[in-house]
Amino acid sequence: MSIEAKLSMVKIRHLPLRPPAMVEREASIRETVEVMKAKHLGCALICEKGKLVGLFTERDLLNRVMGESVSYSASVDQVMTLNPAKLSLEDSVISVMRLMKEGDYRNIPLVDSEGTAAGVVTVRDLVTYFAEHFPKEALNLPPDHDQKIMQAEGA
Repeated sequence: MSIEAKLSMVKIRHLPLRPPAMVEREASIRETVEVMKAKHLGCALICEKGKLVGLFTERDLLNRVMGESVSYSASVDQVMTLNPAKLSLEDSVISVMRLMKEGDYRNIPLVDSEGTAAGVVTVRDLVTYFAEHFPKEALNLPPDHDQKIMQAEGA
């Protein structure tokens, strides 16, 4: 069975996910960054009464706050990504990988069937899972995913 087939059978809920950083949309940028730092995460789920409405990432901090005329006391909903791409805990690991590749995302919010924030899956979570469950394959990957090995190296 191929790695892709195996990863299409594994659900996101089987990944060792860390508790997400979550704040209400009225939270300040400063409060949001503090929650992210406390959780050691590069993003925060922005909620309204528990429902996911946005995502605030390190990229948002760099591109929309730093060097701009935005106060750290402003509400995070002014600089968050509204209605981000999201998945559920029942989606497959391969679906996360595809969405990350297609959208150039590093963090994918997770919601339940009612839109309530349920977590976040990060590139780090995927790399850790892949390295632990497919160590032989991970160690033998070429440095560039498009690279073709024409002949064996070494003796």
